[in-house]
Amino acid sequence: MNRRTILSLAVSMASLMFLSACGSLDSSEGSADGKPNVAVFLSASANAFEQAQLAGVEAAAKDFDGGQVTAFDGAFDSTKQVAQIQDAVTSGGFDVFVIEPVDAVAVVPALKSAAAKNIKVVCMFVACGPDPSSLDKQFDGQAGVVAMNFEQVATVLATSAIDACADKRPCKVAYLNGDVTFTSDRLALDSVNSAFKTPEADGITLVASQDGKYDAATSRKAVQDMFQRDPDIDVLVSYSDQQTQGAVQALQAIGRFGNVKIISNGATEAAVEAVRNGTYFSEGASVPRSWGYKAGEIGIKLAQGNDVSETSINTSDLSPVGGLINQQNVSNFTAEYK
Repeated sequence: MNRRTILSLAVSMASLMFLSACGSLDSSEGSADGKPNVAVFLSASANAFEQAQLAGVEAAAKDFDGGQVTAFDGAFDSTKQVAQIQDAVTSGGFDVFVIEPVDAVAVVPALKSAAAKNIKVVCMFVACGPDPSSLDKQFDGQAGVVAMNFEQVATVLATSAIDACADKRPCKVAYLNGDVTFTSDRLALDSVNSAFKTPEADGITLVASQDGKYDAATSRKAVQDMFQRDPDIDVLVSYSDQQTQGAVQALQAIGRFGNVKIISNGATEAAVEAVRNGTYFSEGASVPRSWGYKAGEIGIKLAQGNDVSETSINTSDLSPVGGLINQQNVSNFTAEYK
């Protein structure tokens, strides 16, 4: 399942060192002090979302007496990430792998090799294996999974759109999807379509659906096209905050910003503030630092020989408000990344 990150807000990397697939690994760095060393394989590194996940793993290593944490930048390149995993296994320098896969299927053989050497493998954000919405361990020896159920997330967003139409019938909704070339996003799109066929959606019509490609400019053009075809759209649902930035620009340009209810996803600092001040109707809740922390905790504790009560975690369960931020609960939510 090839996948770009939900968000790609660039941040400074000056304070962090990332090893490439062609870089060397020093196997002498192992666990000589008895503390489990952790390799974190990110799908990419130059954005705040990924950095929040890494910060969570680092915090877990500190809290649970882990060893050195080393991050690897997959650069959205599945072949590169697989090579990084293979090199890390060969090095003998790591006891725990936490991985956000670029391609959830392609990484499995290399991760099986790691598990066979008693490396504790925890998949983060996206489940590793053929089923991207499963919280099950999908290969032999997998230690844990802290992953998102993409169908569930999309259903939460669609249900919020139905709520946004509570005082208006008929009501027209447009959906700005991510990228249907990704399995996760196809599942999300199917879930949105299904939600508007339920009895609760009586009088509500999904009149438009286009991909935003996780890009503000692409999303701006897509929203312009949707509103040109149907200028009476009442609610706009966007699958990512970066896409929503472009959508807002489009709405401002056509004079509809402020009278179209916006539902976004990702929970950046700016998006959470937009819910707080009423600019957005609601927001899908993501807590990437908490995901990384839990994934690191599972791997480190298991590497130490300790029991872990739960090793399959739905990312929504780590949010203090569940899957959705709205006016009623926004005061209880703190964004974990910009």
